[in-house]
Amino acid sequence: MRKILGILIMSSVINTYGQQIEKCDSTKSFWIIENKNINYTLKIIGNVASTERKNVISVNNNALQYLVVDKTNYIIEGKTKTELEILANYVSREVNYMSGQFKTKLEAQMQKAPLSSEKNVIVWWYKMPDGMNEQVDNQLFASIIIGDKIFGIASPQFRNQEFDDVKDFLMDVISTL
Repeated sequence: MRKILGILIMSSVINTYGQQIEKCDSTKSFWIIENKNINYTLKIIGNVASTERKNVISVNNNALQYLVVDKTNYIIEGKTKTELEILANYVSREVNYMSGQFKTKLEAQMQKAPLSSEKNVIVWWYKMPDGMNEQVDNQLFASIIIGDKIFGIASPQFRNQEFDDVKDFLMDVISTL
């Protein structure tokens, strides 16, 4: 704990556009995300830069976005018993919402990724509809339940990137939460 505290005190702070990025050096940073009375921290390996959007940063020229929502919105009374079921409900609603935005039915895929014996992450993605963005093949997400919130991060897979590299990047980042 003292080592982490020392790193945070000695590091430079970037706080633009409502983001707080603690840069330790050119390849290691911490992204501090404030949500009401809770601060989430992600360790980011790579060159990090802020963007004009509060919930998006650039990591090695890739976009990384976060989202925090209330878990209770995805609990179906009498049916939802596990965190994985809550996360599946969340993904289903998000995909339905995005289908409406794109005006086409999206087909999402999900994969359970254990972080520990007690915590699972859902990695999920959908292919970008034809004609929506010629540079992006897939939108990828990693979502986890922390307390009464669902915390998620997302990154697009650009045409020049490998799918598994983007998925591994998201898992590497969310595992530091």
